[in-house]
Amino acid sequence: MAFYDRILFMWHYVRILCNYEVLFRNKYQGIFLSLRILVISA
Repeated sequence: MAFYDRILFMWHYVRILCNYEVLFRNKYQGIFLSLRILVISA
């Protein structure tokens, strides 16, 4: 049962991380793109 709970916990953790990544990317995609361009060109 502990193994199943661990898998369930990991699944929820990954799903939350993915949701945050989507929100973060949608909000700050332009900033990160310009920063990446600056880093590549520097």
